Order: sequence, then structure tokens, then C-alpha cells
Amino acid sequence: MESTESCSQTKTEPDDDDNILEEIVTPLNEETILKPEHRQVLAKLRFVLDLVNTLIDVAEEKGKRLMMKSERRQDGNSETSGAYRRAEQLVIYVRALHMLSSALLLAQREISAATLHPSVAVQQILNQLNEKYHHCLVRSQELASLGIPSADPALAVISAERIMYQHAIELCQTAALDELFGRAEYCSQRYQAAYIMLHTLSEQVSSESDKMILSKYKNAVEKRLKILEKQGLVQSFTTN
Repeated sequence: MESTESCSQTKTEPDDDDNILEEIVTPLNEETILKPEHRQVLAKLRFVLDLVNTLIDVAEEKGKRLMMKSERRQDGNSETSGAYRRAEQLVIYVRALHMLSSALLLAQREISAATLHPSVAVQQILNQLNEKYHHCLVRSQELASLGIPSADPALAVISAERIMYQHAIELCQTAALDELFGRAEYCSQRYQAAYIMLHTLSEQVSSESDKMILSKYKNAVEKRLKILEKQGLVQSFTTN
């Protein structure tokens, strides 16, 4: 009887080898086991989504706050300054639409080529990109329907690149103040948004002098983000 009980106890006790096997067969993240080419395309789509979210934030901010500099340029004409703000919003939304369209076409092309697999993560990103495209399209149509006086010379200098650059610099300045006063949760978000825009601009400009300026600011922001990452205030910051 004792030997039987002993055998029974031995059988019911968990085996260390079984635990090891359970750990081994734990499924990996779906994206991890896919080819590097798939992950590279997915990273590009995520970057576009982050950039578009930043642009939408910029456009919405333009619609909410008073543009004091613009109003001074318009000699206090509220109607013209309102048109100026709408024009700024419109060029931002149109730029976002171009980026979203390019990203969706890229995804379609890479899926057809079997480079990008329709994984759960890919489907989620594509759904979000489609939602952002619809949002930007609706906002663009609304702004265009309000009318923008094309004859105004002040409106001719509006460009998405100029707005992105100015906003990135403002974000850096505000983030530096946040960092100085210990508001790390805000400064990291602003630095990341600024980096996304500066990186995008540096990839698009053709002027070497502009590239140097953008590279200088981008490297400075990257340095701050890496310092914040070492302090545990930014999670897995990458510059790819």
C-alpha cells in the first residue's frame, strides 16, 4: 500500500520538464515570427499614423486658438484672419490626406506582393488609417465649403511644411520648459511629436541648407528623448 501511495504521489507532482515545455510552446507575438520585410512595412504604416495624428492635432489647434501673428498681418481684419486660419487647417488636412493615401496604397501593394501579411496588427493599423482618411476628408470638405479668398497675398505663403516646422519648434520650446519644471509626462510627448515632424521634413526638403537646419534640430530632440528614455520617462524610443 505504501508503494502504491508513493507512486500515486509521484505521478501527481508537477514535473519540471513539463513546466519547461509549457514555457517553450508559449506562442510568440505574431509580428515577431514574420519576415523583417513585413515588420519594416508595418513600421512605416505606424509612423504615418503617428504623423497624421500629430497633423490633426496641429489643425485642431489652429482652429481653436487665436492666431495673433496672423491677425496683426491682416491689420485686425477678423474676416481675413479667419480665412487665414481656415487655409492653414485646409493645407494640413490635405497634406494628411496625401500621406494617408500613399500609406494605404503602399499597404495594398505590399499585401498583393505577399510582403505584408494581413495580421491582426496590420488590420488594426489599416482600419485606423482609413478612419483618419475619412476624418481628414470630411474636415477638408467642410473647410473648403466655407470659402477661402485666393486673391489675398498672405494666403499664398501658407504651406504645410512651414506650419509643421513652426509647430515643431514651438513644441520643442514648450517641452524644454516642461522638462525644466519637472513635467516629464508632457515634455516627452511634445518631443516625440516634434521629432516625427522634423524627421518627415528632413526627408522631403531638397535644399541642403534646410536639411542641415532640420538635422540640427532633429538631432537635438533625439538627444533629449534618449536622455528621457534612460530616465525611464520614454518607452523604447527608436529613430528608425
